[in-house]
This record gives sequence, C-alpha cells and structure tokens, in this order.
Amino acid sequence: GLNSVKYLNGQGVTYTAALDNKPVPVTGPGVMAGSMIALIRQLDDYTIASTLSRNGVVTGNGTITVSPDGKVMTTTVTNVGPNANPIPSVRVWEKQ
Repeated sequence: GLNSVKYLNGQGVTYTAALDNKPVPVTGPGVMAGSMIALIRQLDDYTIASTLSRNGVVTGNGTITVSPDGKVMTTTVTNVGPNANPIPSVRVWEKQ
C-alpha cells in the first residue's frame, strides 16, 4: 500500500512493513530467529525511521533513505544495549 515498504535484498532477506510502528518479521537466510523491524514514522519525503528488535527486545534504531531519483537506498542502524557499539552501520545499495 501507499504507507508500506516491501524490502528484499540479493541475499533473500525480506520484510513488508507499514508506517504504523508495529514490528514485523524479517526473514531470510542468515537472519536470526525472532528478528523484527518496525517503521516508526516518515521523517521527510525520502527517509523513514525504524526500530529493530529480536525476541521483543530493541536492538537498534535506524533510518531508510531513498535518493530523490530512486536509484540509491541507504540504511543506517545504530545498535542499542549495554554492550552495543555506538558507531552506526551504514549500507548503500544502487539500483541496477
């Protein structure tokens, strides 16, 4: 729908989530059981805030940004927790 995101990468990781802050399963090879993502809110025309969790415990906060031309998607995740590395993980995908 207009307020949802369907994600599928080349490694088979997938989820479909709405902009409703409700966690949905993240599935695929290599994904730990119980992994979830919730899309919290749209920050601007190109960016969505997200929360990642596992077995009901928040593990990270992130953003998903699509370039204005729709050809580049960037995800940024900052892990949370007592022993979490505070340096954000950034991944960039280019549409082929």
